[in-house]
Parts: sequence; structure tokens; C-alpha cells
Amino acid sequence: MKKAVLLDFDGVIAETLPSHMYAWQQACRDEKFDSHEMSVRLNEGRKVWQICVPMAKFRGVEISREQAERISSYKNQIFRSTNRAQVYAQIPDLLKLAKANKLK
Repeated sequence: MKKAVLLDFDGVIAETLPSHMYAWQQACRDEKFDSHEMSVRLNEGRKVWQICVPMAKFRGVEISREQAERISSYKNQIFRSTNRAQVYAQIPDLLKLAKANKLK
């Protein structure tokens, strides 16, 4: 018998992609490449620096792991300070359903 529901926040409970893309745009603007949404989408679930490398490569720029980690760290700072994610409209109903079924 199921007793609990486990949900991830990023993109599951809340729409965070716009906030992530804003942070990528800001973090990459001083670099030799622009952020690329498809690179972010195709690499979801990977470590942030591992998203940065193919994003730069898509724009024709090779970067080291150290560069990617530096850019990614800055991106995360921006994301944490500017994130305005909105909970998806269906989530309150999902939580009510879970509670009604005595799930934690």
C-alpha cells in the first residue's frame, strides 16, 4: 500500500524554467556565448556545470570544466536571488487528493 507522495520542485510542482533561463542569460552575457534554452532542456537533471558545457559548445565555444563551474556558480546565485517560480495550478488539487487518500 502506498503511504507517501514524493514530488520534485523544479518543473514538477512549479514552473521554474523562465527563472532558470533568466539566470543563464545573465551569467552568460559576459562570456563568449549566449544561453540556449534547448541545451538547458536537453540536459535537465544533470549537474549545472554539465549543462553549461554543451550550451557553450552549441554556440561554438569550448570551455573547461573550471570555467563551466564558475559560470554555473554565478548562474545559481542569480537564480536563487531572482527566482519567482509559480506553482502549477493543478498542484493544490493534487495535494488535496493525496491528503484525502491519507498520503503524506
